[in-house]
Amino acid sequence: MVGETQLGETLVDHGDRILVADSNLNHLAGVSSNVAVVSTAKALNGKPALLGYLPVGRVPRQFAVEPGGRVVLVTVQGAGQLEAVKIGGLP
Repeated sequence: MVGETQLGETLVDHGDRILVADSNLNHLAGVSSNVAVVSTAKALNGKPALLGYLPVGRVPRQFAVEPGGRVVLVTVQGAGQLEAVKIGGLP
């Protein structure tokens, strides 16, 4: 499990990693919203696959990967904006 409410995901790094919108949709105390970075190979092999987290706004939902694959745009519910996340140095 990567968090309280998973609302979206996308493959990056040629499918080697999955980014998961890990949203604190219910605004639980002590729970933060972020983007979880997951190893595709480890997940498919039934091994612990969580590599780390990228901080984003309160309720991340969906992703779009820019054509070069180095930046992901994340929709943040209620923010009226997209967050651009550089993914070149993912965990």
